Amino acid sequence: MKSENEVLVSVIIPVYNTEPYLNQCIQSVLTQTINTFEIIAINDGSTDGSEGILEKYKIKYNNFHVVTQDNKGLSEARNVGLRRASGRYIYFLDSDDFIDPNLLMKCYAAAEKEDAEIVLFDNDAFTDGTTEYADEYDRKDILPHGKVLTGMQYITNYYLKYQCPVAWLMFFRKDFLLDNNLLFLSDIIIHEDNEFHCRSMSYAQRVVYLPEKLYHRRYRIGSLTNVDFNAKEGMDLYEIAFKTHELGVGRPIAESVIFDEIAYQLLIMAYTQFASIKKSKCDWNLISDIESFAMELSMQSGNNRLSALTAKFAQMYDGVAYSESACKIIAMITKNIRKSAGKWLDDSNAVIGLYGKGQYAHRFIHFCDSYLEDIKASFVYIDSDEENGTLNAGDRRIIYNVKNLMESNISVIFTASKKYEEDMVQTIEQLYGNRFPLLRLHGELGF
Repeated sequence: MKSENEVLVSVIIPVYNTEPYLNQCIQSVLTQTINTFEIIAINDGSTDGSEGILEKYKIKYNNFHVVTQDNKGLSEARNVGLRRASGRYIYFLDSDDFIDPNLLMKCYAAAEKEDAEIVLFDNDAFTDGTTEYADEYDRKDILPHGKVLTGMQYITNYYLKYQCPVAWLMFFRKDFLLDNNLLFLSDIIIHEDNEFHCRSMSYAQRVVYLPEKLYHRRYRIGSLTNVDFNAKEGMDLYEIAFKTHELGVGRPIAESVIFDEIAYQLLIMAYTQFASIKKSKCDWNLISDIESFAMELSMQSGNNRLSALTAKFAQMYDGVAYSESACKIIAMITKNIRKSAGKWLDDSNAVIGLYGKGQYAHRFIHFCDSYLEDIKASFVYIDSDEENGTLNAGDRRIIYNVKNLMESNISVIFTASKKYEEDMVQTIEQLYGNRFPLLRLHGELGF
């Protein structure tokens, strides 16, 4: 039972140069319908008028606390607020956004009713006019309503279906965070929520979801989610990928595979964004470290898709030779392809049908042409719309309609899609049973 003076929720607001939006943010908390709460605003070295605004609220409201410090970044500001919090529950709010008047009460009620350590909810989004991009999170058709899950049930069954790794859509019980030493990585300046989200979920035994948009997300130029990429942020992504991979070590295979998939996607972000940096500004020793980690992750998880990714990354600039790590990864994936598909690749009479004619299929053929020597088989494409005998405009390969394969000379079918792979397998099996051998490029070959 709560005492009369108990602080139910501590709202932690890191503040850095958000003067134009700060009053709206703070007012949205002060008008909450819950009885007792506190606001802990961390002035993280602001150089605009943000500090003055905070001091005015501090004077006016007894439950408004201000901590001023040199700029240490969002993660450390949140950690400072958590250490000073006296509430039973914790909520992290970004200072350029605002919240629904009932957010704290609804999350508090759900947490108390279900004895939940984490309450999840959704947001809408808007732009301040400086950018056209605004993305909301709406998981009501994905996540179960009114059902308590463990954090690992959420990660395993739902995370990859709708990724939403943000702290501001999570409401925490404070003792859960402190007992498990759940702090943000203080040396990370961007995407810190990805790792924190996964790590906190990995400890949670009771998680509940509210299918309501209780958070109002502002998209603007200059916010941390809309900044130009630099090498430090690439290193942060690499670090987060490594930490996420570590979360799966020692866990059951179904769980570790999910963490490695998340790590893989973070590496894609690091590689892709590093590609936007001029060679003169890029630390190629760092690139070698990332490639080494990619190779290790591939070997441990069987995620051989990293080979093609790393090979592509090593070719970002003309004249850049493959690193030793990249070469090892290329060798690893070619060995895996040979092992699974060699009997067809080495048969001059074999016809390999690639189900899918998009970029995924083209990348696979390019990889085979580049790294698999003496392929004797021929490739054709299989499509759901084209008529038999159609020629593809790109590389002039023959296309067969998926419904008209019985009279074809296809020896084996490779599903050439990540997103629709299982749908493709189901289609082939429904149409032809076991007539054609099937290999999943993504699921089995790890491409």
